Amino acid sequence: MNIDELALKMVDTMLEAGFQPQTAWNHYVGSYAPIAQIHKQLGFNEFNQEAMTEFDRRIEKRYMNDEISREHYKRFKRNAERMSQLHYTGKIEWSERATKNRLTGYYETLLNEVLSQEGMDKKSFTQTWGYARRFFSWLLQEGHHDLGTVSPEVLQRYFIVHSKKLSGRSLRTIKSHLKKLYRYLTDNGYIPDSYERLFSFPVAAIRKILPAARPDELSAVLASVDLSTPKGKRDYAMILLGIVTGLRAIDVARLKLGDIDWRNGEIKIIQEKTMRPLALPLTKDIGKAIQDYILNGRPKIDTDTIFLTSCMPIRAFSNGKAVLSVYMRYRKKAGIPYEKGQGFHALRRAAGLNMVTGGVPVTTVAQVLGHANIDSTKPYISLDCTHLKECALGLTGIEPNGGAN
Repeated sequence: MNIDELALKMVDTMLEAGFQPQTAWNHYVGSYAPIAQIHKQLGFNEFNQEAMTEFDRRIEKRYMNDEISREHYKRFKRNAERMSQLHYTGKIEWSERATKNRLTGYYETLLNEVLSQEGMDKKSFTQTWGYARRFFSWLLQEGHHDLGTVSPEVLQRYFIVHSKKLSGRSLRTIKSHLKKLYRYLTDNGYIPDSYERLFSFPVAAIRKILPAARPDELSAVLASVDLSTPKGKRDYAMILLGIVTGLRAIDVARLKLGDIDWRNGEIKIIQEKTMRPLALPLTKDIGKAIQDYILNGRPKIDTDTIFLTSCMPIRAFSNGKAVLSVYMRYRKKAGIPYEKGQGFHALRRAAGLNMVTGGVPVTTVAQVLGHANIDSTKPYISLDCTHLKECALGLTGIEPNGGAN
């Protein structure tokens, strides 16, 4: 087994242990593939301890330079140790938490066969895969070794058990994915009934109104970026995209060169979360920032993803967490204390709030933010304290007795 095969074997081992596909491939991109690349850089095609030591040295350097968090540093170290364990012993001893969703061959085969049917996109597959795996694992714990013994009463008990420990929003998400799973099971002949009526019960969900990033904070963050460096040019463009357009971190991370229509001044993408197309104006400041990075800071590698990592191995960002990490690092550099709900998504809320307070119709705000349903846009109205005060009713005629005037 050469080093590339060993890296892919790590992914297979994680999937067999019950990890979600997205998690396994994120570990591959972040740890296993870089380890394999270091091996080849040093001239080794098979596992070599010298290359593993070099990987440890590089991630420690990144951690000491504050390029990665302590959590990521520990994860990279742990993945390297597991890769060594797989090489020397042929197996990995996972923790009980990592293997809690391990399935029998029946459910493993059923899960892969059903969810590999045509018509399920990658995002839906990854999400439904995780919820279905946890559901099948619960069935095994309850003594149901095949679906033939799973009655509507068993399904109802599953929801009752989870309703005691989950929020309404989480329970609604579980219901949605299991409904999708049962529809696939029925359509492909695995079970006779999809139990559509059972899955139709309403779930009330409390929606928290999280704060938007404040203008003074955004100014401080942008001012803390060093535009004289390639990394600074990249970070400035990414943060500015979030502030001006309200793009989600994942859409910023996966923005392609072909998504920028320079001639017509537009940014055209397929949103990662909703898979819906979105067209936004390419403002002068954003266009200038992206152009500066592409021409004067972006490494020359064969990929059409605009924003690339600044450390070896140079590659495209795999998810929005990297963009979030960049923004949070500059918040810290600007001396802004940590606040819950003030991640990269706070830039999106700030963009929505600016439009609402500026008198832009809610329908237009929904279009700019790429919301399929205007209900998703309503929380942004709740952030507009200035106009909400105009809706407050006076106490004339219902003045309370006693107390302060």
